[in-house]
Amino acid sequence: MIHPRTTTRTHYKRHLAIIASILVSTVLTPATAHAHAHTTTQGTNHYEYQYQYTPEDTLSALEQASWQAECIVYYETGGTYDPNLTGQQGELGPVQLHPYGLLPVFYQQGYTNPFNPYEAIPFLEQQLQAGNAWNWSPVLLGWC
Repeated sequence: MIHPRTTTRTHYKRHLAIIASILVSTVLTPATAHAHAHTTTQGTNHYEYQYQYTPEDTLSALEQASWQAECIVYYETGGTYDPNLTGQQGELGPVQLHPYGLLPVFYQQGYTNPFNPYEAIPFLEQQLQAGNAWNWSPVLLGWC
C-alpha cells in the first residue's frame, strides 16, 4: 500500500481507476452499479438510502479536505475510497462512523447519510478540528 503522505492525488486517481476497472469488469455491470440501497438502523429510526455513492464522489469530497482527513479516509476504506462500506462492528461510510461512537453525534448535528461522502467528510473535518482525531484507528496507530 502506498502511504498517502508520499503520493500525489494523481496516484490516488490512478490507483482508483485500476480498482474501479477491475470491479466493473468482474463484479458490476452498468445496469447494477447503482441498483442497491443502503439500509441501516439508528435507534428506533430506519433509514434507507436510494443513491449509492461512488469512489469518485469520495475523491471529489476530499478535494478541499485536510491531509489528515485524506489519510483517514484512505485507511478506513482500505485505499478503495468506496463510501459504501460497513465495518465489522457496524461502522458506516467512508469515515467508518461507529454506531456506539460518533454516528449518533453525526445524526444529532443534522447529517442524514453516513454513506454520503459530501456529509461524512465535512463531519470528519469538524471532529478533527474539535480534537477528536483519536476516534479513528489510523490516527491511534500513528499512520495519520
